[in-house]
Amino acid sequence: MRVHRSTLILSLNAVAAALLLAGCGASSDGSDGRGAGAVKTDLSGAPGALIVEPPPRITLLAAAAFNQSLGASPTGQALRTLAGTPVCDIALHKFEYSTVSGTGQPTKASGALMIPVATSNPATQEAQCAGPRPMVLYAHGTTAERFYNIANIAESSNGGNAESSVLAAFFAAQGFIVVAPNYAGYDSSDLNYHPYLNHTQQSKDMVDSLIAGRKALASLAQYQTVDSGKLMVTGFSQGGSVAMATQREMQSRNLAYTAGAPMSGAYAVKSFVDRIFQGGPEPLTPLQTPIPLGGPILGTMLVNSYQRSYGGLYSSPSEVFSAKFANGIETLIPTATGTTSGLLDNVRLPAVAVFAPDVTKGEDLIAAGTFQQAGVRIYDADNHLISTEFRNAYNSGSASTESFRQRLAENDLRVAQFVPNRPTMLCAGRNDPTVFTAFNHDAMVTFYSGLPLPPGLITPLDVDPPVLDPNNPFVQLQGGFKQQVTAGAITTLNYHGNVLPFCAAAARGFYQSVLAQPN
Repeated sequence: MRVHRSTLILSLNAVAAALLLAGCGASSDGSDGRGAGAVKTDLSGAPGALIVEPPPRITLLAAAAFNQSLGASPTGQALRTLAGTPVCDIALHKFEYSTVSGTGQPTKASGALMIPVATSNPATQEAQCAGPRPMVLYAHGTTAERFYNIANIAESSNGGNAESSVLAAFFAAQGFIVVAPNYAGYDSSDLNYHPYLNHTQQSKDMVDSLIAGRKALASLAQYQTVDSGKLMVTGFSQGGSVAMATQREMQSRNLAYTAGAPMSGAYAVKSFVDRIFQGGPEPLTPLQTPIPLGGPILGTMLVNSYQRSYGGLYSSPSEVFSAKFANGIETLIPTATGTTSGLLDNVRLPAVAVFAPDVTKGEDLIAAGTFQQAGVRIYDADNHLISTEFRNAYNSGSASTESFRQRLAENDLRVAQFVPNRPTMLCAGRNDPTVFTAFNHDAMVTFYSGLPLPPGLITPLDVDPPVLDPNNPFVQLQGGFKQQVTAGAITTLNYHGNVLPFCAAAARGFYQSVLAQPN
């Protein structure tokens, strides 16, 4: 199995091919876009500090050029149908900011600032692309690549290219300012690991990027685009749970936001991991697998993150990981020399399997969905990530796994009983083989449905429902997704990544509906 290099099993296969923007119309006036003022630096290390002000511009992408690139392939055309024809030019700047590590120590990270601007055709663009504009704070999905950079939209070899292009198409090109951190541990960050699904650290990282991103925008007055004060917090996959954790962090600090739209996130990470160790979702649909696609990447990043952030998970990696893969695994991800898919080579990491088969459960006989034709073993006695001893100890509640289970519970937003105080949409796809909907999306929806919440506070959306409801305001999106499944364009291998553009379209519509409501 190949996992697309772009983002972990985010696998944006279906959209990335059309959105490699190198040489397809990205343009610049030859300057770094900083204007004529002096460049200042802030090396204080204070959380949210903008390290270089103004930050340099990566590219100035004209709306017409972006539209042309989207129209160059059927996949791009399909994305444009969902996102709409680009209206605004996009000034894309990379900024660096100060934040904290998994242990709370000062570190730095980088991010992308996408500014909708009216430069190529001011007469028609100005109303939607200049002046006060609403903002989107976006948390990206899992990646194993050290130099992942959402700001490098025009570099086809950069793993952040595809997700950056989706943000540009759905938000920046339609008049929304976008702040999208790369997170601590990636790109130019000086942290040598990523605090994966450490929701305390990641939510602080997001808020720090927002503070710095707003400073960066204010320092780029030449664009005549300013922050309206309206903000949607959103993200996909890993970023979905990070977005929800960021809502919690902002509420705890009395920081205002307008709406939330977490997408396909691992919100209930404790119950999610419990179910994976027990054997995956049952019953399986033709598109599902009992273990998440990309499980070796996910499992490695999660264990390493909690060991580096909290300590106490193990004395030696061989206590958790199988002997074949334990050596060197602590420093394997993020990788500075390879791609996500390249790690899954049965040498550095298993190609697919997280566990050896438990024959008492019939796991040696399991093949599901696309894998049945591909002949791939979901459980593999020879090449698996987690040792059988650790799996059995976890399932039995052994004291040796107590630290891991405790850290999972601390980062489980259902266990924390988090409730947003602003309108929030939760979007997912029913048959997701990567982030199991039943144990994450549905778990949160069920929790919220049992509370006396104001009408309209929580809006759940399944883009792949069993039956279409003609009265659902998003029925056209749902119908489009199901049509792609029926046609075979969406399969087990690309299902998760294909949820993103459909949920992004829904999130934008939801945000616009909230913005249209009286204050």
